[in-house]
Amino acid sequence: MALFMGNKVDFETYQQMVKLGKDRKDELTARLKLLQNIEASLESRQSKREIVANLRENWGKLNNEQRLQFLQKFVKEMVVRKEPRPGERYGVAAIEKLEFNDF
Repeated sequence: MALFMGNKVDFETYQQMVKLGKDRKDELTARLKLLQNIEASLESRQSKREIVANLRENWGKLNNEQRLQFLQKFVKEMVVRKEPRPGERYGVAAIEKLEFNDF
């Protein structure tokens, strides 16, 4: 604006400079929003890891109904196989595949 007011650039050049500045601002704003979304996504992933860690620690504190509710809400697919142990009737369950729902 100072260049226009000092008669160093004409009005058309001044308008082009303003438009260029606005376009650059819009581009930077869009990039900032994209980076904020990526950051929020990374925080979400980290909280999923925390959920799994807390689940391992607290699974034994849940009753069967609470466990079922958790599985229905958060688990998309789970494949469990039974590993027989000599001298035991039921053996041990081993999880082969576990896929969580996206949230």
